[in-house]
Amino acid sequence: MRRRTSFRFVVLCAATLCALSLTSVSLQASDVRIEPQQGDAGVLSEVLQASARTLPAAPVDPEPTAGGTREATIYWHRHLEDAIYTSVGISDAARLAFAGTYLNAPRHTEAVPLEGDGTPDWMFGGNRFFVDASRNGDVLAAIDFYDADSTAVISEWRPGSYVPLWSYEVYPCQSLVYGGWASRKPIQVSDDGSTIAVALTMRMPGGAMGRLYAFDAGSPIPAVEYDLPSGSITAVEVTAHGEYIAMASWPTVYVYDRFGQTLRWSGPIGAGNDALAISADGRYLAWGWSTFYLKEWTGSTYGPFWSTSQGSGYYVGQCGFSPDDASLAIAWDNGNNFPNEVWVELYDLPSLDFVWEYDYDSSTRGGAPAPAGSGDEPQQRQHVDVTTRLRFAPDSERFAISSWGGDFPELHVFDRSESRPVFTLDTPGSMYDVGIVTTTGGDTQVVTCGKGVHAGTGGRGGDHYSVEIPGEPSGVDGVPETPLLFGLTRSYPNPSRLETTISYALERSVPVRLTVHDVSGRIVATLVDGPAIAGEHTAVWDGRDRSGARAASGVYFARLEAGGSTSSERIVLIR
Repeated sequence: MRRRTSFRFVVLCAATLCALSLTSVSLQASDVRIEPQQGDAGVLSEVLQASARTLPAAPVDPEPTAGGTREATIYWHRHLEDAIYTSVGISDAARLAFAGTYLNAPRHTEAVPLEGDGTPDWMFGGNRFFVDASRNGDVLAAIDFYDADSTAVISEWRPGSYVPLWSYEVYPCQSLVYGGWASRKPIQVSDDGSTIAVALTMRMPGGAMGRLYAFDAGSPIPAVEYDLPSGSITAVEVTAHGEYIAMASWPTVYVYDRFGQTLRWSGPIGAGNDALAISADGRYLAWGWSTFYLKEWTGSTYGPFWSTSQGSGYYVGQCGFSPDDASLAIAWDNGNNFPNEVWVELYDLPSLDFVWEYDYDSSTRGGAPAPAGSGDEPQQRQHVDVTTRLRFAPDSERFAISSWGGDFPELHVFDRSESRPVFTLDTPGSMYDVGIVTTTGGDTQVVTCGKGVHAGTGGRGGDHYSVEIPGEPSGVDGVPETPLLFGLTRSYPNPSRLETTISYALERSVPVRLTVHDVSGRIVATLVDGPAIAGEHTAVWDGRDRSGARAASGVYFARLEAGGSTSSERIVLIR
């Protein structure tokens, strides 16, 4: 095995064309067509710069259409004439979409402001990128595959510069087992930005094997390097604070304890697919193919909680948990069969009470066509649709699903209180990935990207969208209310090597005591001890104890006491 830490700077040559279509338009609840702006094609500069501009191009044809039950705004639509987008991450803290491309030039990552005209702040060139971003932090990460020499380069960025903080080379490896499928993403960043997780298939002399890498944000040295007996890796997921990492490596599902540096659990997968989910706190684990399996952590193992199937020929496309552990969403499809069927089910947790079902096209559900002359007859099917990603927003109220599309819209956004989508986007091609966050005003921001033509057909080009969907109006004069809750809200970075910023919120003005404890309960440091006004606050722990000495590596707990209430959060210190 060859491993080394290195920087790889790749410039896109001046001959590389980057033709783009940019749009910004408000959309009503009824279907509205987007009229792309037309301009001249151009070229990227020889050296990538932080202020790299997008280059306009001819309009996309056919044009994308939007629908749903909410008025929405598409801030921009980027169209590449040759390259295909593989994946996207969204950072609410940095207000950026971070996307990667492959197959044809320009092969790059791009950091694009969520609002504006779609012009990237910067791009970074390479070969075949898969990317992700921390939704509540400013960590951007990517893996770049060089198939010719079986090498991959893992890199981390911050929003302000195209220069990576670090890069780490892995050899010999390939992407996930279905390496040619752009919709399977081998890299995940935890919501808080503490952990970058990468699952790879290693090409070893004795055969293929899987390997998990996990990095602390800001560090080029792997905090985890764990080998799996199987090289058939199909999916990887990470919990909100990076504590647990789940991997589907056929024929086994694995959950790795990132902070305990040990395998938490493994069990038979039943069949191979990329439908895999682990809840924000690691309590629930789910996956599926012909059968959907739901497990719950019992304190010593992931025990059986529930399973279900839809009969022969029906498969789990994607699944996901809301961050508050109160909802489970499952997307089903009937594979490569016509008429194509795709539907979504929502359940309450832990009761598993059925909430609602939404059928992408009710005229084909169950294979029974609508009566002739009813106006609901299915049209001639050209392409099948399979879901590619399902993600809940951090506030748990909405979730987004991307898909191959074909005869159905490629993006659906749902509110868990409604059985109809609040927004849909019908694009010319297939969407491979989606990211979703909730803004401070209560609106929903969604980014999605993929191929400019349907995934089941040959062709070039990619599309990338940024959409904002308003939340439910409340309060006075339609101004959304954002209730202030008591408690510790976020510690960053976590894990930390030096210092950690601890955020907390107070409902009213009260005396406050914020302390850091070791695992035995002993107070290591007192950060706040006195009166504080209502609102949001931060305090910094410098990683030292009360004597001023550097605290040892390990697990610590921040404890907030105010007005008779307490809140605690786990903090990991790594020296």
